[in-house]
Amino acid sequence: MKKVILFLFLLSVLFIVNAQKQIKVAVVKPYLEGNASALHINLVKQTLVSTIIKVDGYSAFSRNEIDAIFSEQQFQYGGDVNDATRKKLGDMYGADMLCISQIVGSGGELLMSAMLIDVQTAEILSSPEPIVVKATTQNVQAAAKTLAQELLKSSVDVPKQVVVEQPAKPKEVEPAPTQKSKAQTTPTQKPVVQTQAPQKTVAPPEQNPIVENEPKPERNASFFLGFGAGAGLGTWYLRHYVYGYWEYGQMTVLKSEYATMEISFVGAPTVDFAWGISDKSFLGLHAGLNVDDDGEMGVTAVVEYIRRYPSNSAWIVGAGYRSLFAFDYSCADIRFGFKTKKAIFFSGDVFLGQSFGMMLGIGYCFFGGGK
Repeated sequence: MKKVILFLFLLSVLFIVNAQKQIKVAVVKPYLEGNASALHINLVKQTLVSTIIKVDGYSAFSRNEIDAIFSEQQFQYGGDVNDATRKKLGDMYGADMLCISQIVGSGGELLMSAMLIDVQTAEILSSPEPIVVKATTQNVQAAAKTLAQELLKSSVDVPKQVVVEQPAKPKEVEPAPTQKSKAQTTPTQKPVVQTQAPQKTVAPPEQNPIVENEPKPERNASFFLGFGAGAGLGTWYLRHYVYGYWEYGQMTVLKSEYATMEISFVGAPTVDFAWGISDKSFLGLHAGLNVDDDGEMGVTAVVEYIRRYPSNSAWIVGAGYRSLFAFDYSCADIRFGFKTKKAIFFSGDVFLGQSFGMMLGIGYCFFGGGK
């Protein structure tokens, strides 16, 4: 008899524990207004799903077919979900709730909001306050987690914690004692022990702070160094001198001077070095050795200013002097360039004066030093 009672007791415990049904939440692709990337849209959708399924009593899923249904109906965020759509979600996918979200982008910031809708009644169960964040991946993911947690926290259908109690064991009745004397003995009664299973502890939702600003560079730089090469075309003035004299009525030319122009191909290896005058500004020198297609040589010296950005890219501008020694002509040189996020820079030089032309260059560079 005791074995039968124990079996019935265990069976009732399993029945009560399994009686709690998981609530299935269908997550729809976020609606977009303004400027937000496809990466942010998919990140919000996947983060909502992954956060909901971590909460006891809930399961979550997303389907491209569900997104297509709402897209075909041109559903607007905050609008009513028609009966046919809700019936389809319930019958085909077994969804109990519908999670709809929206992203509004403007000026580098995103306004993110979400709501939870009952599939059977179309009642809005939960709609927490919208969150405004900077449009970065880290901020968007943290905001989506917070929205999912707030949705379930304020939902009227959040499953209650189940306390399982053991049913009381029946009293065991002792047989009546035999009368041995006038004094009767009172039979002892075993106490009924009622135990209570420990409550299932639900961990509080993880708090994910919203980071409002872009991360700063890991360290400041104190100098800039670059090596490169350039090539281009230049026009150079050539002067010719002839010397002579008059003798016996004939002209013997001793000196004559005239000028011509010659277009030459010019190449130059270059080096750049600049020292940081602040954490974003650098001032330094660009130097190059000019060589034309005739083997004539000259120099370039330019004072340049470099502006560095948090992404590690930079703009380069400068002005200075360029010459070819063979013709003793010089000209002003205006320099401009751009450093990519990596260690590559592109440059251009325009030189004007007694000679003129243009050069384009490419090189390797980096910021160094600092803390």
